[in-house]
Amino acid sequence: GARPLVIDADEHDRIVARTSGLPHLLAYALVHATGPLGDSLGALAATGYHGATRLARSDPRMVAAFLSANAAETRAAAAELRTALEALVERLDDEAALAAALGGGR
Repeated sequence: GARPLVIDADEHDRIVARTSGLPHLLAYALVHATGPLGDSLGALAATGYHGATRLARSDPRMVAAFLSANAAETRAAAAELRTALEALVERLDDEAALAAALGGGR
């Protein structure tokens, strides 16, 4: 069922950094950020948390290898994510603005 896609190597690396590398970084970062919550985390974590952290169960050596192999694009993807996240965080005190920004991502 695979469909071949012919693209140049740079375009491949740009897309893969954002669709595979970045999600893996996010999952591991979320686990690291919530680790100090200990047992309370397990008692309160909902399906969204479990879905968002699923990739952190991947083999760390394998993930490190593909992230490092595409480090420049993964770094660029992470910078784009920081910008997007900050734009959302800036709207946390304005529910209407936040909803509009969140709606733009649907």
